[in-house]
Amino acid sequence: MHMERAAERARELTKLSWLGIARTYAHDFEREHREPQEWDQPGIRRIMAKTAGRVAQSAAQVQSVGLVWASGGGFQQTSCCAPDTINGFKLSSGHDDKIKLALSGQESWCEVKGERNEAKAVFGIIPVAHADGRVCAAAVVEYSAKAWNQVRNMAQWQIAGEFTGLLITFVCMGMLLVARSEQRRQRAVEEATKPLLDELESLDGMVNSMHGVVWEREEGARDFGFISEQADGFLGYPLARWTEEEGFFDSIILPGDRQRVLKSRKDAEKTRSRYEVEYKVMTADGKTAYVSEHAKAEKPPFDSVVVRGILVDVTRRREAEQVNNEMHKMMLEASRQAGMAEVATGVLHNVGNVLNSLNVAAKLLSERLQKSRFDKLCQATDLLKEHLPDNPEFFTTDSRGQALPGYLADLSRYLREEQGRLSETTSDMIQRIEHIRDMIMLQQMHSAVRPLLESLDLATVVDEAVRLEMSVYGSHQEIRIERQYADLPQVYLPRSLLLQILVNLVANACQAMAKTPDEARLLTLRVGPLGEEKVRISVEDNGCGIDARHLTKIFKQGYTTKKDGHGFGLHHASLLAADMGGELRAESDGLGKGARFMLDLPAAKDPGCKAPAHATPALEESITSS
Repeated sequence: MHMERAAERARELTKLSWLGIARTYAHDFEREHREPQEWDQPGIRRIMAKTAGRVAQSAAQVQSVGLVWASGGGFQQTSCCAPDTINGFKLSSGHDDKIKLALSGQESWCEVKGERNEAKAVFGIIPVAHADGRVCAAAVVEYSAKAWNQVRNMAQWQIAGEFTGLLITFVCMGMLLVARSEQRRQRAVEEATKPLLDELESLDGMVNSMHGVVWEREEGARDFGFISEQADGFLGYPLARWTEEEGFFDSIILPGDRQRVLKSRKDAEKTRSRYEVEYKVMTADGKTAYVSEHAKAEKPPFDSVVVRGILVDVTRRREAEQVNNEMHKMMLEASRQAGMAEVATGVLHNVGNVLNSLNVAAKLLSERLQKSRFDKLCQATDLLKEHLPDNPEFFTTDSRGQALPGYLADLSRYLREEQGRLSETTSDMIQRIEHIRDMIMLQQMHSAVRPLLESLDLATVVDEAVRLEMSVYGSHQEIRIERQYADLPQVYLPRSLLLQILVNLVANACQAMAKTPDEARLLTLRVGPLGEEKVRISVEDNGCGIDARHLTKIFKQGYTTKKDGHGFGLHHASLLAADMGGELRAESDGLGKGARFMLDLPAAKDPGCKAPAHATPALEESITSS
């Protein structure tokens, strides 16, 4: 670039000098006071000779001189070449703009480029004016293109010579400095290499002693650039397959997990971040194993992006988790059954005692009815029917007739007394039946939880419910959780009841997303105010959704849409919400579009309000109506 600038400066100076020669020719034409069309080649040659004597050596660069003037909408020219040239110049149509500038009174410079960016023709065009200042023609002076190109080349060669001299000097000095620095560098490398080699040997030993396969690969690559010795026999495959077979590791990932794993890797490479993913692979003997992949993508200085990580076989851990989950479910079911059995046993014991008394009273009533003297009354009535119409003397002469009125009076008195006794027995039975009802209600009241109001941070309680359920579902489901918690003051609510409801809702959400692809599972948790007096906790999933026909039925006892459900969870949760003075509602846009459960609770900031200590209203109402 420096050479080009030097060449341009030399050519600019030459250009100014040669334009001065062109002005000299133009002034000589003006002194002749002739019209352009009056000039011919002898006249121009005379001007060339005259001017050459004045400009001396510079005239040697002139190839030809001519005049150009406007005529009939175009241009006409007259020219004459120098003695050492063969042909005079001929202006092409490409020079019309330059000619027009000269005829308007402006000087112009014209350079016609050839091969290798060299000039093949150079012109200086100067206006020629009469004494009154009117431009009548343009003097066109053609210069030697060879001399023009030599000006540029000589300037470049001069700069190149100066640069070459400096370069040789610097090279010699640099070689001397390099030789000395190389000696120092070799000594420094030897001193620095030994501890580095020791560290590398130690690092290699640490890598090969780890419980897992350590690997490294470049961004987007399917093969490992480095893999530790533990790969030999990992999942039953030899080391050669891990290092030599292209795309081997991706090929043993089960199809159901492959896209999720590849997406996790690409996201980490894009964001230069860590990732952790567990998935299923096929072992060498055709079995299914679980692998945990921990890795991080980073960009070292002066190098491309690399991903480094470790593979760990977690099959035993996953199998143990599955066993624990099954045991957990069995314990929950056994606990539920035991609780139901305990309540049922207490109820049956109390009811049995009352039923024994009721049974005795019923037997006594039966015996009294069997010993009743209603048959005697029937006999007396038959006698009256038999003798009263035809034999009135029967009541005065016959001893039986005479005794009949007294007997009827005694019998009536006895029946009234017996009626009273039976009424008392019946009343006693009714009282005992009511006692049974009261005992059932009392048993339910005692079996109900008597919660204690606590100052709660709702966000903390929601997270605790998620943690409890994720310990069961999170080990075999990958669920992304989005939290939207408003900054709320603490409220006073029964912690145990609230936790029961939230655990139930989170468990239902996890179950609803069982068939949703792993990478698409999203659990959204929201906590926020609802007016000034209430708060709302929302649990939303993007799982199977709820049919609109079922939205009003899912809170009824015994109603369920699950194959193994019992229809008790949401019903119990809604009753607990009502006990806390709140409400549990559900929304869904339809099947396959997820569901949202909203728990609205009073925002009690004063612990003075009492926790509910009675049976649920819905249950009490059902008992009373029976």
